Order: sequence, then C-alpha cells, then structure tokens
Amino acid sequence: RRRLEELGIAGRSKKIIKLFHAVDSRRFLGNDADAAEWKQRLGLEGRRVVTCVALMDGPRKGHATLLHAFRIVRNSFPDAALLLVGDGSNLENLKRWSAELGLGDSVVFAGRLHPQDVQHTMKLADVTVLPTHVEVFGNVVFESLLLGVPVVSGNVGAAADVLAEHGFGLLFEPGHVGQLADAILRVMRSSDDFRERARQGGEFVSKQMAIEARVEGFLRSE
Repeated sequence: RRRLEELGIAGRSKKIIKLFHAVDSRRFLGNDADAAEWKQRLGLEGRRVVTCVALMDGPRKGHATLLHAFRIVRNSFPDAALLLVGDGSNLENLKRWSAELGLGDSVVFAGRLHPQDVQHTMKLADVTVLPTHVEVFGNVVFESLLLGVPVVSGNVGAAADVLAEHGFGLLFEPGHVGQLADAILRVMRSSDDFRERARQGGEFVSKQMAIEARVEGFLRSE
C-alpha cells in the first residue's frame, strides 16, 4: 500500500482493496482460569511475565536480543520472568546464553506446546514479544491482541504495519537490545494503558483480520 501511494496510484483507484492475512479468532479466546492454572503449573505465580512464542531455529528469530533486553528489564522489575514457548535447533544455545547472562530461574523454557495450550501461556502474560528479525505476518502479535494482552514487536511484517497505523502496541528495530528493553519497560510501567490498547486491537483483529473477514474481502474484490 505504501508503494502504491508513493507511485500516486492508491488515491486514484477504487479497485485497490486491502486484505489482511487472517487469524483464526475462534482459537484465541482464552480465559483467566486456565491462564492462572498454567501460571501456577509453570511456577510463575506472583510474577510479571514476558512471553515469547517462536521457533528456536536460529539468530533470525531474535531470542538472543530478547535475552539481553530482558536482563535490563529485570534490573527494574526483579520479579519479572521470561517465558519462552517453542523448541528448535537453537534451544540448547539459548539455555546456555541465559545461564551466562545470570538470568537463572527468571527464564522459563516451556518447550513446544499444543496450539490449544499456547493461548493460555499468552493469556497469563503481562506482555507478548515478537523479537524476530524477519517476518511476513507475525501471527502471535494478533493472537495476543485477541487475548487482550499487550504486544511489543520488531518493526517487520504485517505486525509493524498494523501497530504503526493504529498504535495497538509498541515497535522496536530488530536486533536493538535497548529499544526492546525500553518498550517492555514502558508496557510494564503503564499496564492499564497498554491493556486498553490491546483490547482495542483485539476488536480490530476480530473484525478486520478474522478468517471470515478475509473471505468477505475476497468476495468484495470480485
């Protein structure tokens, strides 16, 4: 869309219709009871939780940036915990780096979870972070908004477009530790504000980005 505007085309044609990639809004409703149960199961009761759901398959996923940023966050919020959901070839490296950074039991590796359980680990969070360096869409950002959980995302993919345009969450430049730490701290220090942003974002996703909305968009484009 930005490129079309640069070319002076977007404003002249009524045939250009913006269709978002879709998320399944029915799978990410969550409830407080299940979230509380998972928080207890993971040993995170009474702690502020930063959750990241991403495959651990290499540097492009940004986990190393997140670990370093979280060390800064923990200086201001000693009770904070980082919950990493997923597995992959880089898992052991991340565990080693976490230990070397002195993060200890502040980092919880939940492993790979059933998709139905992922929503609960996101629902229990104070903020969901998508730290990836390269991303086409960024499902977890929109799924988190559906759950009413604040989001911080790298300035990539569809997540960057939607957050920048509507302000439902915060962005940082991928790989920039300081920016990511600052964004997480902003959310934690103004949790009520960002919960409201997430709520509004959830309404937007359910109306504009649900599978049904995408189907209707394709039908309109015909």
